[in-house]
Amino acid sequence: MQRVSRACACALAAVALLAVAVGSAEGGSAAAPRLQLVKRSPLQVRGVHFAAGERVHVTAKSITTTRSKARVVQTTSRGSFTARLGRWGRCATILVTAVGARGDRARIMVRPPSPSKIDVVCPGI
Repeated sequence: MQRVSRACACALAAVALLAVAVGSAEGGSAAAPRLQLVKRSPLQVRGVHFAAGERVHVTAKSITTTRSKARVVQTTSRGSFTARLGRWGRCATILVTAVGARGDRARIMVRPPSPSKIDVVCPGI
């Protein structure tokens, strides 16, 4: 009886270990690429969950003017990168997009700080 219980316990442990291994292999690519704001001035963003070693085109465009700035960066072996995109006006709303060579995409809207945090009144805030 005890031998059967040990065999069942070993079989259950093996199945659980296999499920964890399969889940982590599939889950590694399940995280969607995304951008994070590092600094507003000068504008700096960080990309995460892109493919490792991928070339990524990062573009910042002002929503209110025609200004834009672009950079091409390469991701690390962990699929992350940092891009510096220059200085923008305090009141600028900036759309930053990142498109990887393998099709990964992410974007972030960088809005002006709240009126209580800056000494200039931005129209439309």
